[in-house]
Amino acid sequence: MTADITRTQLDSVMGFSVSDEQWDIIAAPLEPNVVVAGAGSGKTTSMAARVAYLVGSEYVTSEQVLGLTFTNKAAASLGANMRKVLRALDAAGLGPLAPDLGDDESVAGEPSVQTYNSFASRILSEHGIRLGREPGARVLTEGFREQLAYRVVCSSVLPLEAFGKGPESLTSDLLGLDDQCSELDISPERLIEWDSKLIDDMNAIELAGKFQKNAGVIRETAQKRRHLARLVLEWRAAKERYDVLDYTDQTRLALELVRRFPEVGQSVREQFTVVLLDEYQDTSIAQRRLLQELFPNGHAVTAVGDPCQAIYGWRGASVDNIEQFPQHFPALRNGVLAPARRYTLSANRRSGYNILKVANDLSQGLRSFHTGIEELKWADSDKGAGLVTIGMFERSSDERSWLVDRIANIGEGLQGKWGSIAILASNGRELAALDALLQARDIPSQLHGAAGLLNQPIIVDVRSMLEAVVDPVANGSVVRLLAGPRWAIGARDLAGLGKRAAQLAGGHHNVDPTTVAQALDAAVAGADPVEMTSLSDATMDLGDLSLYSPQAAQRLAEFGQELQHLRRYASEPLPEFLSRVLSVTGLDVELAMAHPQAQLAWMTFAALAADFTDLEGRSTLSAFLRRLNDAERFDVDLKVDVVQRVDAVQLMTIHKAKGLEFPVVIVPGFVEGAFPGGNSRSRWMKSAAVIPWHLREDRTDELTSYPARDRTPTAKELDAYSEVLQDHDLLEDQRLAYVALTRAENTLIATGHWWGPTQQKPRIPGRYLDQVRTTSDEFDEAIAYWHDEPLDEKNPYLEEGAGFMWPVALESPAKVQALAELVHAANTDEAFELTAQETEIT
Repeated sequence: MTADITRTQLDSVMGFSVSDEQWDIIAAPLEPNVVVAGAGSGKTTSMAARVAYLVGSEYVTSEQVLGLTFTNKAAASLGANMRKVLRALDAAGLGPLAPDLGDDESVAGEPSVQTYNSFASRILSEHGIRLGREPGARVLTEGFREQLAYRVVCSSVLPLEAFGKGPESLTSDLLGLDDQCSELDISPERLIEWDSKLIDDMNAIELAGKFQKNAGVIRETAQKRRHLARLVLEWRAAKERYDVLDYTDQTRLALELVRRFPEVGQSVREQFTVVLLDEYQDTSIAQRRLLQELFPNGHAVTAVGDPCQAIYGWRGASVDNIEQFPQHFPALRNGVLAPARRYTLSANRRSGYNILKVANDLSQGLRSFHTGIEELKWADSDKGAGLVTIGMFERSSDERSWLVDRIANIGEGLQGKWGSIAILASNGRELAALDALLQARDIPSQLHGAAGLLNQPIIVDVRSMLEAVVDPVANGSVVRLLAGPRWAIGARDLAGLGKRAAQLAGGHHNVDPTTVAQALDAAVAGADPVEMTSLSDATMDLGDLSLYSPQAAQRLAEFGQELQHLRRYASEPLPEFLSRVLSVTGLDVELAMAHPQAQLAWMTFAALAADFTDLEGRSTLSAFLRRLNDAERFDVDLKVDVVQRVDAVQLMTIHKAKGLEFPVVIVPGFVEGAFPGGNSRSRWMKSAAVIPWHLREDRTDELTSYPARDRTPTAKELDAYSEVLQDHDLLEDQRLAYVALTRAENTLIATGHWWGPTQQKPRIPGRYLDQVRTTSDEFDEAIAYWHDEPLDEKNPYLEEGAGFMWPVALESPAKVQALAELVHAANTDEAFELTAQETEIT
């Protein structure tokens, strides 16, 4: 064995001088270690350098290294960094080379870098036959998962009517409880047993004559949760019948495997001598227990993470994992198990000084809770001080207008590098509103996630046409198409079409065609499906032409012919049919001149269609539309993963931005009531879909302090316990804010508003924007605008309401000119210009 690589040698391999903090981690003993890595502290680089040190010092070979992280993108990045430093190690003559293969020299094998789920899936596929599981089980993606679960809910004989909910809501509750059971490693049977005991205790209190309302609510919820837990058992049985899995099943079943068959863990340990765990603060209890079973007794596991960035508690992650790592993975020293060593990376190389000051001040409460967490240190003077700007506006519309103006000004100095700007919000609604404003100003933008795809106008248009093709009574889609800029059918003509649709359905409606609401309500009203009116059928049989203007009658007939033509080809493969829809409707020409965001949305939509199959392996148009509807109905992501554009402002949720960095970061709505936004968190006392804290391993005495089992819980006790839960939730909100602020390199803009669009009471800067303002008082000109706190107790702008323009505005002359030139260029080389009269008309 060669001598250990020296620090000087490693510096030459890495191309820079590693810090003292980094060297301590890189050269740490080959035993369990935990690294608390602050935001922007170079954790990926440090992990890659440790691999180079261990391989170069011949403690391990590169193929004996396992790296685990959460996303495919992160796995690719970590793997690429490891391979890069190993190649540099060889280039410096410090790494073991593969056998001589002629002129080619390569590293002897490569580290295995996977996601936590893919690692569990691999164990299951290789050894699942021991549990009676075939290796080819299909993994359910979001949407398909909801489809199957919905079937289970609808076919169950359990007394689900007691929930007072529809099947969609019950489906969401079912999946939520199943996820929690899997992630927390709590069996449905154990949950049923616990709730049964709780019900017995509440019954005993009632018999003693000391029953109050709170006890009744707890008992009713426990009874519902028992039913829901039994439904989870039915759901899991259905998945086994269909030979399908979801992602949480992979970890749950892999854990069951290694517990029942210890030899499985032994084979994994023989393959991997060193294990690196990335983003460890976001692992679940089940994932941690799987790793404990696989790598016990001092195995060389290094976990890297940051408790202050633990933002996935809502999906089952437990920040307690990284806090308790020294006890969960003790080191074996001289034959005795002892707590693992803890290391720190606190030198931030990402952000300017002022930005770090803001982030550190905002996270003081987190560091008080997570003991031993150091403040971020400013390590790169080249970053400069950094610019922090804040603003508090009267209305949310004022805030958005100011932000778009500011983005436009910043963009002038970026020379087309709009991707340097990121808008980060806690929910998609705020992002969609800002994206629309950016596009109206012709500022290139890229909105990430399903909302950014399905809300794009071209996708809405195509989807509406697809629905009209498949469903004769998709009247809402027909109205949207006819009232849009292409057909521009007016209110009176739509009313006439509604009357004709009612006549064709066999109705004897005496509807005044000038009354739009009556005519269209009659056409769209839900009656017997056989008697439902069809606006699309009416376009193919217009009846009395006096119902319409001459121009509208011609356009309606053309629409009907177009729809009839497309229906003939609806059985084509999805990609081909989508292309046909573009061509027939003229949207292919429109797309050629569209905003880049629309073009990207179309490519993503087409890719989704090309990859689509349903539960039975079909790829029909109707099944694809159901997939999109389910994504909206159950509020699930379509897992749209698009390439980040360097020429467009990036709009994404803070969760999606985790691990990323941008020169300019904008955080809108950074006030209480708007941040983090979304629905309030459900409580186990009132929601059957939430597992009580008493069953969780990461519980605390405070979190399990309610209810008393020997007497009725009082309202005062409930209020005190609710505050405990609220304080716990607040920690995750603060972590989310910390993650948002620490994405910024050079410029941070945080804004808020007093009056939201629908809120009765004013929002307040609170612990978010007020704290940033307090810190920013030390900086020059940090406050761009600060509207005084309003004196009104009720929103004075609610009465203004929201309006819309009718008829739909036609395209601008510039766009009509560009589209016309595309058509004209196909037939002649002559220049084409709109006449003055045509320009005035458009």
